[in-house]
Amino acid sequence: MLDPGVVLRADERAVASAAGVPGAPPPAPQVRGPAGVAHVFAGRARAARLALVDGAVGAVWAPGGQVRVVFVFSVAARRVSGMEMISDPATVGRLDVRLLEQ
Repeated sequence: MLDPGVVLRADERAVASAAGVPGAPPPAPQVRGPAGVAHVFAGRARAARLALVDGAVGAVWAPGGQVRVVFVFSVAARRVSGMEMISDPATVGRLDVRLLEQ
């Protein structure tokens, strides 16, 4: 599912938030490779909900229905080649996010 060259990029707010999460991997604005990206989400991916983000498939973390983090995916050759983790409230507010039923 993850491309061998997958890259996860996080905005400054997401990096700062991850720094305060017990058991979270060390925060970094960029993580490369399937093992590193999978490690970032290990045990936490269950909280993500599928969503349309500006019309494309993505995911969100939305506790209580409030979108806090948006995950935008890039796909190449049927594999996830890139992810962007956005948690800056101003940026999140400009995105058209529609939660999908799960």
